[in-house]
Amino acid sequence: MRLRPFWDGLAGHEINGAALIMDRQGRIWIGTNRGLSCYQEQFGRQEILPPLVQLLSVEESGEHRLLTDPQSLNYNANNLTFHFRAISFIDEHNIRYRYQREGFDKDWSSVLPVSVPQVRYTNLSPGKYRFRFQARNVADVWSPIVSSAVIIVAPSWWQTWWLRLIAGGTLVTLVIGGHRFRIRRMETHRRELEYQVDDQTRAIRSQNEQLQTARVEAEAANQAKSEFLANMSHEIRTPINAIIGFTEILNGLITDRQQRDYLASVQTSGKTLLTLINDILDLSKVEAGKIELEYDAVDPHRICKEMQNIFSRAIEEKGLEFIVEIAPDLPVGLILDEVRVRQGLVCLIGNAVKFTETGYIKLSVRKQAHGQNPDTLDLIFEVSDTGIGISERDQKSIFEAFEQQKGQSVPRHGGTGLGLAITKRLVEMMVGTIAVQSREGVGSTFSVTLKEVATASVVDVEMWAAPSIDVNAVRFSSATILIVDDIEVNRNLVRAYLAMFSFAVLEASNGEEALEVIEQHRPDLVLMDMKMPVMDGYEAIRILKERDDLRDIHVVALTASAMKQSEEVIRRVSDGYLPKPLGRMELVMEIGQFLAHTFEEGASETIEPPPADAVPVSVSKPLDGETLLKLPELIRRLEAEQPAWRHCAAR
Repeated sequence: MRLRPFWDGLAGHEINGAALIMDRQGRIWIGTNRGLSCYQEQFGRQEILPPLVQLLSVEESGEHRLLTDPQSLNYNANNLTFHFRAISFIDEHNIRYRYQREGFDKDWSSVLPVSVPQVRYTNLSPGKYRFRFQARNVADVWSPIVSSAVIIVAPSWWQTWWLRLIAGGTLVTLVIGGHRFRIRRMETHRRELEYQVDDQTRAIRSQNEQLQTARVEAEAANQAKSEFLANMSHEIRTPINAIIGFTEILNGLITDRQQRDYLASVQTSGKTLLTLINDILDLSKVEAGKIELEYDAVDPHRICKEMQNIFSRAIEEKGLEFIVEIAPDLPVGLILDEVRVRQGLVCLIGNAVKFTETGYIKLSVRKQAHGQNPDTLDLIFEVSDTGIGISERDQKSIFEAFEQQKGQSVPRHGGTGLGLAITKRLVEMMVGTIAVQSREGVGSTFSVTLKEVATASVVDVEMWAAPSIDVNAVRFSSATILIVDDIEVNRNLVRAYLAMFSFAVLEASNGEEALEVIEQHRPDLVLMDMKMPVMDGYEAIRILKERDDLRDIHVVALTASAMKQSEEVIRRVSDGYLPKPLGRMELVMEIGQFLAHTFEEGASETIEPPPADAVPVSVSKPLDGETLLKLPELIRRLEAEQPAWRHCAAR
């Protein structure tokens, strides 16, 4: 028989329910399949001792090592298994274990059963470790003394402090060296960029200097060109002025028909020369961008009527038919540059007349809707003829300057090849296009489309033909007129124009002589050329207007300049303006603004009435000649008083 306390367990696990008995001393006897067990109360009160844990060995790569404190291992011996056992004489089968890696594990591990008195650690990094172990008996009492083991895992050579120091130093050296290399490279790159910038700056400065020089040269060339054109205009218009002027005078003196025909040929040649110089000047101004479009309310019906009047005689002489077709829905008022539209139509119709021997010439005008805006439209002019036609090859080149149709007879048809080039550029300036369709031997059709033409709400009241007066009916009061021109032919022409009136005519060949004559004779009117030697007209007028005793003398400028800038300057400094070549009627109408005059009774100073199909205008009766002479002066006065009207209206 063996005495066991209750917590030490029974001898066996199988017990018969009737195999229990208590003796007189209070002991309980229990029969089991493995023997007799006895429970005695006094053994249950004895103090229970905790188990004692003992580390047996540490296993590394299958090799068991006895523990020494501390235990040093190589860097590759980092897979360890600890074997331990608790010593207890009370139910050692119910002993439990736990462990902890000090400094790494916050808490103890889970409880291990007695059948597994070992723990395994893998992949331990180099360093010093302390492993702690405890055991618990069946009474749930943990051992107060913790068994521990100190393990040192040696680092590999690449994990040693000195290697890390070397590596760190090398890294720092590389970083510093790389930084310095980068700084040097950036500095080198900066210097290269500075060199490149300096080179580019020098190149740009040199280029700018070249451009500046080229600009100065271009401006000088342009100025020289403008001066050349102005001089050429003056020099060519001066003889043309004499040719046209004197033929006009002779036309009223000669009665022989054959001589009048000769005179008409001379006059036609003079006008041809004038057209040529105008074309050259227009082309130069278009290419230089010096033409400014002036838009105003224009009646296209009137322009078509003017074309009929201009070409009716030439068309009748060639036995052609002139057809004008105007769309019935064409507005009466459109915003156009009337001068440039008329110039283009004159060129196209003139070419059609020139190259057509039989058949007809047709001018048609129509509109085409433009987008969603009802206030704008596309205006289409078409000039068709039954002339010689244009080959497909020549159709591509006829719009170039100085280009003419191949095989064109210059003696027969004439021309300089500038008309279509100028017309094309003018149409493009007016945001339009020009095109041609033609077949040789059949005829041609030129189409001009002006895009986005605005309609005018009010059409200016204008007359259908330029006013004309009978100069023979004008009677001027006695007056003194000074003619100032360096060319004697021009002075003689103006004197001839004035010979029919009771004027005292004085002459001077330059501005300096003119001032002397004015000082002596105090004329009523001065007709002064603007371009003269010694002293030109600008300087003479300036001196004249600066003197209080002479500033009231009216000065009408006579000039052959065709440049718009010159015309604007001349109008500012003078009282009147007459471009050369000038006619007798223009001269009479201009001087009539400054000199007292009357009209002979019964003289005809009527204005040509509009055609029957024309749009009515608000003119109640024809204006007499005296009123016509005063119209320019009235217009100037009205324009001068406009600011005052606006000021009053604002108040």
